[in-house]
Amino acid sequence: MLSCSNSCHESEQRPFSLPAGEESRFADFDKKALAEMHMVNLYHRLSYKKRTEWQNPLHDGFMPRQKWFVEKILSPCSGLTLDLGCGRGLWSRKLRERGILAIGVDSSMARLKKCRAECNNDNLFCASAANLPFASDSLDTVLFLEVIEHLDEEQQDRSLREIHRVLKPKGLVVVTTPNRPMYRLITKLLHLFEYNPEHVRELSLAEAKEMMERYFALVSVDGKLGFLDRLIPPAMCWDILVIAKKP
Repeated sequence: MLSCSNSCHESEQRPFSLPAGEESRFADFDKKALAEMHMVNLYHRLSYKKRTEWQNPLHDGFMPRQKWFVEKILSPCSGLTLDLGCGRGLWSRKLRERGILAIGVDSSMARLKKCRAECNNDNLFCASAANLPFASDSLDTVLFLEVIEHLDEEQQDRSLREIHRVLKPKGLVVVTTPNRPMYRLITKLLHLFEYNPEHVRELSLAEAKEMMERYFALVSVDGKLGFLDRLIPPAMCWDILVIAKKP
């Protein structure tokens, strides 16, 4: 039975902090004023998460017109499937509902604990996407959903190379990520959602395809843009979905 790694420890991180040097800059402020500044920073982060919950296709308020996008993600999954960057396990739960054996990997032990509690899944590992604890050619499918934009360029390449290693020949990888030009444009002009401050390196459609083609053969490329999903080319959508196969 696969299990959550006992060698991993939950890292201690401050939930919010001022940038380097800012503490000294505000040293003359009294403690009350500084505490108020921290609370504003905390409110911004919590408010961002709350306002963007509706974007998750598996959120309870998920709009029916986006169900095709969820189906597009889940339909290629079969056999032993890795949910890489599983978070709370929303996609892992959907996989298990379909009778698919799902393994969850996340870099946060705290998120894995929530995943185990909410999804009743013990097949969990705390690991980096660039260093997966699985044998080569051992997995049938990998879901890599809304994760790659949180990595820098080197980590992105290493993660895709590692996914290639653990997939069986002809195995499939499903990747979703914001389409940088349209994501930033729509964020700025329409204020439909707030720019995610945790993104490290977003990709354009061309960049995403180029990175995937280093290790995989492309199967399909789709985009997400609300009710216009299937009417607009992927390059004009705010989110892109790439399905690719290991040769």
